[in-house]
Amino acid sequence: MHAHAVHLFGVFFEHSAGYLDAVHRVKNANRSYKPVANELMITFTRWTTVEECIEVPIDFPTVVFSLTPFDDVAKFVDNNDFFIDVMGVITDISTPTMLRPRSRDADSLKRTIQIRDAKYSLCLLFCSLLIYLS
Repeated sequence: MHAHAVHLFGVFFEHSAGYLDAVHRVKNANRSYKPVANELMITFTRWTTVEECIEVPIDFPTVVFSLTPFDDVAKFVDNNDFFIDVMGVITDISTPTMLRPRSRDADSLKRTIQIRDAKYSLCLLFCSLLIYLS
């Protein structure tokens, strides 16, 4: 949501509610932030109207995700076209370490997280959860 629309719609939206909108712009998905693997996205304009849908159908999806099997995660290493979703058991969280990415002028905290699949047969390490300190 663009900054100019936050004051119009930001407080309006609630989790687990449904909304009807009119007059929005459809464009190619943003390459730098793509939480789902869709090719298109919608953006609100100053003419966009939003109203709450009081009777949301019972089968209306409340969360959009596509779980990636543990075996397939290696295919996405060094691919930042979109985020992937995995479900597992967190088995270890490292102590945070400070680092300064070359692309930023501020320090960040880094943690390494280890998760395993439900059968405890496959293990993944994620070096992420960067928290930017200004």
